[in-house]
Amino acid sequence: MAHVAAGAAVGGASRSRLGGATAAVAVHALLDLPRHQDLERRTEIVLAAATLLAVAVMYGARSRELVGGAFGVAPDLEHLVLGERRRLFPTHRFARLHGCLATPRITPGAQIAASLLVLAALRTRRRG
Repeated sequence: MAHVAAGAAVGGASRSRLGGATAAVAVHALLDLPRHQDLERRTEIVLAAATLLAVAVMYGARSRELVGGAFGVAPDLEHLVLGERRRLFPTHRFARLHGCLATPRITPGAQIAASLLVLAALRTRRRG
């Protein structure tokens, strides 16, 4: 959910869908760096899908926001496709990068709350 919301935010702030997609993947890596507790896989899938659907309803299927949201969560698809045996995305492949920043551990509740705040801010922002 957090990766979708952050990706949607940077996608919406970008001038193009391609730029938003690229930035969203980079933001995924940045969000993996602070110490955090990962959500249960099923919960994460449901929340990510619901967030993508909400962004699609708010902005449309061809919007920069939806493209950013989809690319923001795309690196996590390797967990579903490849399982835990093989990882390609740098913050997944190199365990020392995932949660490497010495921050307070971010709980699932805090991640969901932050995601909802980002979505609310997106909704109130006017498109130019």
